[in-house]
Amino acid sequence: MMAATCWAAAPKAGVTIDKQDVVVETRHFDPANKPKEMPPIKPPEVAVADSQVQCEVGAGYNVTVQSQSADQTVVRIRVTSVQVKLGLKIVLWLPNGVDARTKAHEEGHQRISEKFYANAHETARSMAAQYIGQTAVGKGDSVESAGNAAIQPLMQRLSGQYMDAVYKPLSRVQAIYDQITDHGRKKIKEDDAIEQAMARWEKEGK
Repeated sequence: MMAATCWAAAPKAGVTIDKQDVVVETRHFDPANKPKEMPPIKPPEVAVADSQVQCEVGAGYNVTVQSQSADQTVVRIRVTSVQVKLGLKIVLWLPNGVDARTKAHEEGHQRISEKFYANAHETARSMAAQYIGQTAVGKGDSVESAGNAAIQPLMQRLSGQYMDAVYKPLSRVQAIYDQITDHGRKKIKEDDAIEQAMARWEKEGK
């Protein structure tokens, strides 16, 4: 999950990263009456760890009006600051009366997500820095709307780059982990399975 928001002014220039603490929630369910908000699960799965990667992006920028008429304003903006708010929420959906092996398997999924989130702020900072000084042109019925039209594509691109760098590999390692463990049914320690999954992902060339 990601979101992009923009601001026409910022408290200071440069890049600001606000990395929130990981939020972990455990929810139990009746397998015969699954909650509507629960992610779908397919056999042989009996539980699921839902990792929600969050990225909100804002920017401060200078505005130069290029043309203005009764119908349309055209501006050029120059990015002066980028603010990124990062989050990770993990919901462990466990069936009522869950056995220890299934619970341990889903907690392994949790640890994989936390591994990728550990250095996510560094990834976001490096990406955001590349947008300082970038310019874009926008059109609208006012200076404000034209500025928003100019900055939104840049911020959406940054959000997408972050998700590609964090969520995609996270999801791939989760899938490999499930292959190695046969969705928790094989007798293999979760730490060993995570290590093998990371190694296979590395071998794939990320």
